[in-house]
Amino acid sequence: MSRDLTTAVSDALGEQETSHAYLVEIAFDSGTTRYWSGLGPLQAMGQSWIGVGRLGSIRTVKETKSIVASGIVLELMIVPTEAIPDAPDAFLNLAHTEEYQGRRCTVYRAQRDPDTLQLIDGPFPRFGGYLDVVTDVEVPGAALLRVTAENRLIDLERPRKRTYTPEDQKAVHPGDSFFDEVAALQNREIVLK
Repeated sequence: MSRDLTTAVSDALGEQETSHAYLVEIAFDSGTTRYWSGLGPLQAMGQSWIGVGRLGSIRTVKETKSIVASGIVLELMIVPTEAIPDAPDAFLNLAHTEEYQGRRCTVYRAQRDPDTLQLIDGPFPRFGGYLDVVTDVEVPGAALLRVTAENRLIDLERPRKRTYTPEDQKAVHPGDSFFDEVAALQNREIVLK
């Protein structure tokens, strides 16, 4: 997959000693949640990201030479803190009450300076898709949330249910009369001279 990487990021990828971080953005109806694989808050791309450190993981994103809609699995261990003592319950309530299927999920990868751990330039998209299944596993004193996301390419496998009739066209574009005369063309006799 080709990407427009800056020279600094491209150079960092070629180094023997390298460090990277993942940023995950999920767009729920009630608001967008943003997490990153480091510790503490992060400001990137004009947004605030919550650091989950070792509490979060991403199962590998596959890339192939062929066009395949491969998904990913995101895991987040939610542990109560002094600031948010009911964090596991609040997050699980969001997962159980919010409509999540089909919501946008984007995973970014960012290169970091191995000495300062600061981001080198901006993160670049690594995966883009839609949430599919959210499951939770109860762990004593915490909650493990497992999120499966499907690649955007999955849309290519879905059948299109358009009939190209006047009624179908008007359902999508009211007032459009493009298909109004199609039925009359079926039985019309055309004489060529």
